[in-house]
Amino acid sequence: MQLADILRVLQRSWVLIVSLTVLGLLAAGAALAVTTPQYQSTSRLFVSTQAKDNATDLLSGSTYTQSRMTSYSHLAVQPIVLDPVIASLGLGLTADELASHVTADVITDSLILEITVSEPSASQAAALANGIAAQLVTTITTQIENPNDGTKPLIAVNIIADAAVPTHPTTPVTWLYLLVGGLGALLLAIGLAFLISGFDTRIRSIDDLKRLTDTPVLGHFPRQPKLRDKPLLLADDMMSQRAESFRALRTNLQYFDLAHDHQVLLFTSSIPGEGKTTSSLNLAITLAQTGRRVLYIECDLRRPKSAKYLNIEGAVGLSDVLVSRAELDDVIQQGAVESLTVLPAGALPPNPSELLGSEQFTSLVLSMREIYDFVILDAPPLLAVTDAAILSRISDGVIVVVGTGQVKKQQLETSFDILSQVDARVLGVAANFLPRLGVDAYSYYTYGYGALPARPSTPSESAAAPAGSAAAPAEKIPSRR
Repeated sequence: MQLADILRVLQRSWVLIVSLTVLGLLAAGAALAVTTPQYQSTSRLFVSTQAKDNATDLLSGSTYTQSRMTSYSHLAVQPIVLDPVIASLGLGLTADELASHVTADVITDSLILEITVSEPSASQAAALANGIAAQLVTTITTQIENPNDGTKPLIAVNIIADAAVPTHPTTPVTWLYLLVGGLGALLLAIGLAFLISGFDTRIRSIDDLKRLTDTPVLGHFPRQPKLRDKPLLLADDMMSQRAESFRALRTNLQYFDLAHDHQVLLFTSSIPGEGKTTSSLNLAITLAQTGRRVLYIECDLRRPKSAKYLNIEGAVGLSDVLVSRAELDDVIQQGAVESLTVLPAGALPPNPSELLGSEQFTSLVLSMREIYDFVILDAPPLLAVTDAAILSRISDGVIVVVGTGQVKKQQLETSFDILSQVDARVLGVAANFLPRLGVDAYSYYTYGYGALPARPSTPSESAAAPAGSAAAPAEKIPSRR
């Protein structure tokens, strides 16, 4: 996996990553709120020998004391020491319960014993640490190390540091809770993001398409925020990036040397919702703007949409012509551009596949080839019904619209298999709904090349212009006839 692939995964799942990280921080905050603060207070004792006769006695006494230090640390949490402390402070605890709050440690290579007490109350922690230290001194000198012969004890224990009342709780550590909660949630979110990415087989970018198929990508259509409200390219939208992308598709189609002068192009997709109807209609509009005669035939007799998009009558159309309920000249209508003619789907028939595979429809398309420069067929999705596979046999080329972020790789592969089985000529794919930002964005759309604003004409230029002159004509594609 390359760096770009990692960035794609993180960008696609940024909502999940941010959400889980915030939840982790909130959980850490909640844990802090319900955790009782604990205060620690420590007292220190020094254990020494009282033998002072000679150096040998001092050395042996020191060795003896060092060997006893571990025993004294264990003695500090025994009932013999804790019970008197509990009684003196009036605590409602047993020796075992208090022992769970007390630790006694010997500082390495020393004769110093530390007694630490953890309590929710800072003052009580200090009182207990001092009480246990004092009681431990008494217990060692009067009971444990008492020679019982009236002589002075060999061991002397002195308190060298009284326990002070702590000003800040030892636990919980706020920054540590937040670090563990936030970082743990972040790592979990990233792991989930890569796990989800591994199971997500949808096509999301041009790179995904190129890795899946060698079929050329003829069109790159960016995602439009208001595509539902304005799906077609109208006169006021001709300088947009979306319009430029369809002009690029129109230009790419010129490089295919089709077998016939007149071109019949079939648009289809793998599943519904990939934008095949809007893509085919916009290409028809773009072709018609060059002055070429274009006929758009809506062959989706199951879910027709062109009449709604073009705001034309859709009650009668192709299906009525095929069953001889209407004449062709009576149902074809003017499209959004002067050179564009539209044949809507008409009434929904019970047998659309049979109608589209009939001799009547084949004859209709053959006759339209002689009249129009381009015939655009809008077919249903390949995986839903067989209509597109049937229509591919009478078309000069098939363009498969791929809705990025919607169709899965297995679905597109199956669509290509279906077209291959009927020997369809696949000209290429048109990538729709491409993201405009992020690592999946197609770099073409970041260029931002646009038209310059119109310059107001001077009075002399207006006078020089001939009467009735029009704007410069749109780009022309040389005729193949």
